[in-house]
Amino acid sequence: MARKIGSILHGAYGDYYWQATALKLLVERNPGTQLYLFSADPGRLPPLRKFDFSFAECFLSWEEMPSTPVDESCNTRSSIAS
Repeated sequence: MARKIGSILHGAYGDYYWQATALKLLVERNPGTQLYLFSADPGRLPPLRKFDFSFAECFLSWEEMPSTPVDESCNTRSSIAS
């Protein structure tokens, strides 16, 4: 069954890594699942965007959650790669 899941990554950089790794595994094991990732600390976005978050629909600051429709694709895969 297709699901849409949003998650706020938080903590130290290692915590972000483990949370993202577990969520990536969840997406791989559940085809059709869409993952929307948000950072609890906007200051960590620039260094974290160097990593591959292409398994998620988006990776944005938590401040952008209200303007990110989860009922449609947030179409920010390009912002993940930048």
